[in-house]
Amino acid sequence: TLLPGKDNHTSIYSHVFARGKHRNHEIEEQENHNPVQKISIKTVLKAVFALLSWMSLNIILSLMNKHLFEVREFRFPILIIVVGTFSTFVGSAFCVFVLKITPLPHESIVNNWRLLLILSIAHGLATALENISIAHISISLNQIIKSTAPAGTIVASIFWEHKTFNRQQIIATIVVVAGAGMTVFKNPGFNWIGFLAAVGSTILAVIQSVASAMLLQRASFHVLVVALVTSLPAVTVLLPGFMYAEYYSLREQLIVDGTTTAVILTVSAVLAFFYTLSHLFLIKFTSAHYAVLLGNVKVLVLIFLSMLLFQTRMQVVNWIGMAISIAGFTAYNWFSYREMKTAKGEQEMEMAFTNDVVNRLISDETLENSSDDDQK
Repeated sequence: TLLPGKDNHTSIYSHVFARGKHRNHEIEEQENHNPVQKISIKTVLKAVFALLSWMSLNIILSLMNKHLFEVREFRFPILIIVVGTFSTFVGSAFCVFVLKITPLPHESIVNNWRLLLILSIAHGLATALENISIAHISISLNQIIKSTAPAGTIVASIFWEHKTFNRQQIIATIVVVAGAGMTVFKNPGFNWIGFLAAVGSTILAVIQSVASAMLLQRASFHVLVVALVTSLPAVTVLLPGFMYAEYYSLREQLIVDGTTTAVILTVSAVLAFFYTLSHLFLIKFTSAHYAVLLGNVKVLVLIFLSMLLFQTRMQVVNWIGMAISIAGFTAYNWFSYREMKTAKGEQEMEMAFTNDVVNRLISDETLENSSDDDQK
């Protein structure tokens, strides 16, 4: 109940003014914590460097593995992943415990152990199936199948990360997937084992990307910590398959040509460590869905390189599918950019309106106080 008099009038102004200041503070806080609206040049450069590193290492590893499997007949795809994943564990452990680049958050690890375990299993199986696929089908077919992953990341991001996508982004993603399907249609070198391995690798890669984004962006894990904690369990997941399918053949291979095998595994291990870090950094600075979409750009480069190096031929319908995929990816980027600009403009308008209201309240209260002083 308000009693007549100036004190109540002043208290109303003070109350509204306080609410205005509080709302103003909320908007500023949202802007400061929004990774899209508030991006520094340093962050952009880090993201670009992570993208270029990831794409270069991915292409090098894919072509190197294809050369090993087809030209040198090195039939140990699981072994390459085991060695590469274990080298990731050793390298990240050295950075965390010896170089002390970042502390090990024991409490956060315990609180997120389920998500870390899911990431470990998905990472190990996805990379193993990727190499098995490359060993049986062409790189172009493998990469085009994997380019359908954006559809999966949309579903996973909605249910797991509670993210939203506008209609244009969803349509653009469907166009990318449709173009990928046309590229696969009657593609030479089709093989059911390689095809199913590529599909399985794609599904697991979606789970891996979304789980990585949740750990890096929401739980604020450092990239090295994620690599350290998830790499050793991933090796454990892969060991039974290696012992069953490749161990005895490897013993014979080492007897015949042990030096070459050791060199191959060493180079692959070093590249795998830096590839894992660059992939995690890319997800950290962008998003799970966008990191997967960027993989479609890498697909085009791999297809052309595969055609040049491995004489892979494509039909007209495959070329049309590639063009559709490129158009869909370009459209997705345009719609995302336009949405970001719209959201930024709305936020700036809301900020300006709030500031205008607060300034009017301050001006009215100042004038009233001045009038009271003059009367006194």
